[in-house]
Amino acid sequence: MMDHEVVVSDSAPDLRVSVVFERCRLSQHVQIIVPNPPAYDETESESFVHRLPDEVLELVFLDCFPTTLPDEPTTDFIKAILANAPCNISQVCSRWRVLVLSLPALWAQWFVSIRDVPPVSVWKLTGILDSWRERSKDELLTAFIVVEGRVVTGSSGRRKLEGDKDARDAMTALLELVCAQEERWKRIKLGVYAPRASIAHRPLEIARLPNLEELHMYGLPCFETARDSDSEVQGQAPVFTNLRKLVLGDARCVLHGSAIARRCMALLKHAPHLETFEVLMSAPSPDFPSNSELSMAIRLPKLRCLLLEVRKQPAENFICKYVLDHIEAPALKTLYVKSRHRGLPAYDPRSSTYVSEFLARSCPPLEKLTVFMPMTEGDLVGIVRQVPTLTGLYLDQDVDARTQFFGALLEGEDDGALVVCPSLQRLKIYVYPEDVPLALDVLASRWRSSFTQAVRRAATAMWKESLEGIKIEVTKEDMSVLDEGWEEKFEQWAAGEGSFLIFGKSSLAEHDAKPSLKAGLF
Repeated sequence: MMDHEVVVSDSAPDLRVSVVFERCRLSQHVQIIVPNPPAYDETESESFVHRLPDEVLELVFLDCFPTTLPDEPTTDFIKAILANAPCNISQVCSRWRVLVLSLPALWAQWFVSIRDVPPVSVWKLTGILDSWRERSKDELLTAFIVVEGRVVTGSSGRRKLEGDKDARDAMTALLELVCAQEERWKRIKLGVYAPRASIAHRPLEIARLPNLEELHMYGLPCFETARDSDSEVQGQAPVFTNLRKLVLGDARCVLHGSAIARRCMALLKHAPHLETFEVLMSAPSPDFPSNSELSMAIRLPKLRCLLLEVRKQPAENFICKYVLDHIEAPALKTLYVKSRHRGLPAYDPRSSTYVSEFLARSCPPLEKLTVFMPMTEGDLVGIVRQVPTLTGLYLDQDVDARTQFFGALLEGEDDGALVVCPSLQRLKIYVYPEDVPLALDVLASRWRSSFTQAVRRAATAMWKESLEGIKIEVTKEDMSVLDEGWEEKFEQWAAGEGSFLIFGKSSLAEHDAKPSLKAGLF
């Protein structure tokens, strides 16, 4: 069942659209790589793009590849295959097809995301990837493959895979094909969603993975490293020499959360060069590992980005706390914590102190901090006082940022030397009605300009009139700086509700972007 090949007719509408789109993309890439193309006669039948040397075309083709999977998997098998750049490019013309088939690097990039797929399509996919394996030769492999089997309801009312045993065999064959290439692995993301599928654990032999740079760990397949003895010294353990990014789980790994977390934390001991670590879970099982399972914190000296996003976790199940309690990251630049619990009272002390404890222990030069979780104002103020290097602070409405926090940001204003977060460039915060004047003071003092001064005067006047019934005269020029979004915010504040304000210009904004409630007030 492995000898399958996708055949697409020239009349396939999706293919025609794909080819036209690919031509446009390639032309844009050529302009970047060859900014000053040689002059040529526009009357010639052959366009400039088709007269490029093979070496330049190879660079252009490689740049056409995606870097990750689409947000939503497709249910169209042909579309999932054609989304890979070699298939699209090879359909443009005979010369490009010959060239594509001769370039192994193009066939070492596998990006397939498909759901609701029957067993026969999984077998076809395995056969196609096997042919790509042959064409890729010894090139380092990037394989981002997520396959979700078709689930049907049986006569007993129980949900199961269509084809059941055949589906499990097909999924297993697919995983074995990819795992057999482990010595070539560079970036690997394998996710198989198949109810009741029995797919064996897959040990990661570090010595066989010298080129691995990025690994995503999900429920299936079950990647794991050899269990270390308690007496083993971390410095003597074998290490991944090139592993830079590790991602743990996703929104559908509910039943496997505990096992994945244990395997992942064990793997961290072997990844001293790790730069990015992400934990993504939803509603994990309550048997999450306890703090006693790891005897000491794992030091990650090169970690730059740490993202923890765990939703719907039970009160006794502090996954974010478990991770932060057991790592040290002295070089961390970006920390994102989104932690949602069930059954906890608001601002329970257990729900936020571990963040400040982690920062106090690691002492990182943190630049960006995002907190989407219940946090007391005392914990928040403590964090901003101990991290003077912050340039970006993003707070959810569950963070208690009120008078004490705004007061801390205004310390030293009179002397012209801000004490707390002196390098802060961007702030997103949920502002309650009674705190609007303080928030405007922070805006005017931290982002000094004639614009922010005018915003403070105009918005303060509107706040006085809306909430206190006091009318203050303001010039038309000052009022003109408030865009239409302010009216909605004052309606929310007048109703006793809070609203988000963004101070500072985003690094992603255009250089000439105008200040606004959406882009930021600066």
